[in-house]
Amino acid sequence: MPVFWRVPLKNFLEKLAKRLDHNTSAYENYQRICVPEALPLQSDPSEDLKTNIMFGHIQKMLLGDMILLADAGDAWFQCQKLKLPEGCGYETQLLYASIGWSIGATLGFAQAEPDKRVIAVIGDGSFQMAPQEVSTMLRWGHNSIIFLINNGGYTIEVEIHDGPYNVIKNWSYAGLVNTIQNGEGNCWTTKVRCEKELIAAIETAMGDKKNCLCFIEVIVHRDDTSKELLQFVCRLAAGNSRPPNSR
Repeated sequence: MPVFWRVPLKNFLEKLAKRLDHNTSAYENYQRICVPEALPLQSDPSEDLKTNIMFGHIQKMLLGDMILLADAGDAWFQCQKLKLPEGCGYETQLLYASIGWSIGATLGFAQAEPDKRVIAVIGDGSFQMAPQEVSTMLRWGHNSIIFLINNGGYTIEVEIHDGPYNVIKNWSYAGLVNTIQNGEGNCWTTKVRCEKELIAAIETAMGDKKNCLCFIEVIVHRDDTSKELLQFVCRLAAGNSRPPNSR
């Protein structure tokens, strides 16, 4: 078999294209199922906050000197849709779907990349895994922004197989971080329930509090999730409900 070295991919594809029959089936199928980007969802600034509104504002705040970090759960699917400016990093953990991974990762990335500001999106169930990491963030003077999504439990698990085991004891998350701070370390916390409060919180975190750890607890409905998560967990639920292999 002949072997050809150092062939530019561009040249190879141009030659290959001339030997292939033109077939538009895949593109036509894509056009049939494609859902084009809609206009940004409008809401009353004082009504209960929705996650798609929240992530729309996270999109606006992203800069090239940031790292966006998404924990396991709906944050995976919501952050995947965001457009990152040049230079902005993106980190997630899909292989083991480790709930709680992001708290330690927020600490690690802020320590390893001091010139970038970490923007972490973490669920309440994930945060309860390792909240003590905030103590080290404060000790090292990190200026990360943590969005804590408080929806009362493990929402991704609720959508796969609901049950009382998915409901967790609600904490005062912003209050807990203040307790950890305990007068030592530079920290600012707030709790938001509507778009108006979220906008004000982001402006503060990006402005007056840009040099300190910012913790924004966001209250949303228990079943407020992306359509992508629902599509994903439907497949998981179907797989989990299969009878065991008899062999």
